[in-house]
Amino acid sequence: DSGGVQEEAPALGKPVLATDVGDAADWVRQCRCGRVAADNRPRTMVDTLLDLLSGDLESMGRNARALAESEFSIARIADDYTALLCQVVQQYNGNES
Repeated sequence: DSGGVQEEAPALGKPVLATDVGDAADWVRQCRCGRVAADNRPRTMVDTLLDLLSGDLESMGRNARALAESEFSIARIADDYTALLCQVVQQYNGNES
């Protein structure tokens, strides 16, 4: 568990170092907001971190902030939960659509 770091770093406009597991790796690649390590072995992580540090940190940070604003905002999360709750209520009432 990353303890929320992979959501907090973008919110602060910081590049992300992720492992190639789960959604974080996908959004890091798509948004070009950091680097993805192939696995979590120490050598792999160090090599990936060095690659990250040799990159355009400012650009990755801007991309990370844009990701946070679009995907992790309170408004976005509230909209997602509202949509989910509406689906649950519809299914409960037998009105699947």
